[in-house]
Amino acid sequence: MRRTIIAAIALVAIVGIALVLNMSQNRKMDWQDGTYVGESERDERDQYGRIEIEIKDGKIVEANYSEIDSSGNPKGAEYPYQPAVESMPEYEKQLMDKQDVKKVEIISGATTTGEKFKDAATNALEKAAKK
Repeated sequence: MRRTIIAAIALVAIVGIALVLNMSQNRKMDWQDGTYVGESERDERDQYGRIEIEIKDGKIVEANYSEIDSSGNPKGAEYPYQPAVESMPEYEKQLMDKQDVKKVEIISGATTTGEKFKDAATNALEKAAKK
């Protein structure tokens, strides 16, 4: 009987700890509705990432990312390293699906673009955070 009580208490404690950990990991940011723009730091070639994020009902519903070259023009079809350009829509999709910049996975062959994306998105979402 005593073992059963101890086992039950241990089980309740384990379940309680698991629930608390799960809630803290799944906690969503509290964002204000609106459209927010963020930019990454400029790299050694004076290029940077720029994102526009739309928040509706506290969720990311739209993300539009571009990288700006040293002349101030967005990188596109003429940019010589196309894996970087081709990765941008995937980064946008990941952010909208996961609702968390930290969970956006870096794409092989587009690491620098991924880092700029995360930096710009973090900047925009800091502006959206409710104070």
